[in-house]
Amino acid sequence: MKITINKKSYNVKFGFGALKILCKKWNEKTIGGLDKHFKKLDFAKGKEPTLEQWDLIGDLALSGLLYANKDASFTSDEMVDVLFAQPNKLTELIENFAASLPNNEVADPENRGK
Repeated sequence: MKITINKKSYNVKFGFGALKILCKKWNEKTIGGLDKHFKKLDFAKGKEPTLEQWDLIGDLALSGLLYANKDASFTSDEMVDVLFAQPNKLTELIENFAASLPNNEVADPENRGK
């Protein structure tokens, strides 16, 4: 996905690198330690996100931006500014992040590698 900040387009990429950035930001020693933060992103239907949720969204967006653009220098709040102004990008961000997470489905041994 791409996000535009100050009229410049940046890639946003999720994966191990973005999770590692979040671990450092949130002082977690394992990827699994991030779960308690992600659970806070359970949005109540029809309710505005809390400030804590916006902070988490900003950190998530920033981790994806920094993973794809090592030299970028933005803040979490700047990321929220962009997402707040473009709600469709917020949806795209969440969908891209969810798609990047490991799939915990067990492979069918008969079809593995085919």
